[in-house]
Amino acid sequence: MRVTVVVNDALGMKDGQTTTAIGVELVRRGLDCGVAGVADLGLDEQGRAVASVRVGAGDTAAAWNHSLRASGVSTRTLGAGDLVLLRTNPGRGGRAWAHAVMLELMRAARDQGAVVLNDPDALARARTKLFLRELPVDIRPRTLVSRAPATIRAFLDTCPSCAVLKPLDGTQGRDVFRIPPEGSVNLPQIVDLLTREGHCMAQAFVPEATRGDVRMIIVGGALLTVDGFGATVRRVPGAGDFRSNVHVGGRAQLETPSPELLAVAARAGRALRQAGVFVCGLDVIGTKVVEANVYAPGGLTDASAFCGVDFVGALVDRFLAHAEACWAATPR
Repeated sequence: MRVTVVVNDALGMKDGQTTTAIGVELVRRGLDCGVAGVADLGLDEQGRAVASVRVGAGDTAAAWNHSLRASGVSTRTLGAGDLVLLRTNPGRGGRAWAHAVMLELMRAARDQGAVVLNDPDALARARTKLFLRELPVDIRPRTLVSRAPATIRAFLDTCPSCAVLKPLDGTQGRDVFRIPPEGSVNLPQIVDLLTREGHCMAQAFVPEATRGDVRMIIVGGALLTVDGFGATVRRVPGAGDFRSNVHVGGRAQLETPSPELLAVAARAGRALRQAGVFVCGLDVIGTKVVEANVYAPGGLTDASAFCGVDFVGALVDRFLAHAEACWAATPR
């Protein structure tokens, strides 16, 4: 089996990222693991999907990333026997065109016999936070999506405590605002900012957000579990901020999932499996899923450190087993 990991930029990987840990684990198992950026994909003259890849080596994150930067570039055709892991973030890098083309090219790779995770059709539906609507309504907060300021204000008037406004197509906690029940003197400017180039998502504030959110890794429709430990991490907001994203000062803590969280994971997992999503990072506040991250969910390295188990290895096990099962089920 040959593995190709598609990221935003093959030279922009960081040592602490889950994607880097996945690459190191693949190399440790002796697999041919190439890394390509979204702009490194194309079609050959026969209409086959191809990738210009760098091949990493080394048994540590630092060594693997160093080898990627030192690697030459080779072109591979993606087809039967290839597993392609899509670990991109369309909200970063400012190259929306490359991510849109990537999905089309990954459909071509899939049609040529490659196993692509997550499936490009599912990713196309999940490109923005609108994907949250695919989950059962009672496990997500009251949510409105609009570009009309009057509609957004009317929704805020129905939120007895607070509300959260955020861009429909955003990442890393950027441009996320908490609006108190009495409103904000800057509300017109906030709404203008969020609707200037797209839609705004408004959500009723979940009171448990003061304790942060819980990232849960769902694989194959169920919470990823190793030796009785679930792949969950609580992300706690930094001082003076309600956002728990690590990139804005949040910090990760051990989280042992409660029965209520496990029930949310099970219900969301069934919906994700039906939508064709193999791996997803759910962000849960209380018992409400506030976001579903299906492109490159992280948190596994923190969860592994907290629990003392190898969640990254378990995820790679699931990737490889799923690919083998897909090929076994394909008529020859």
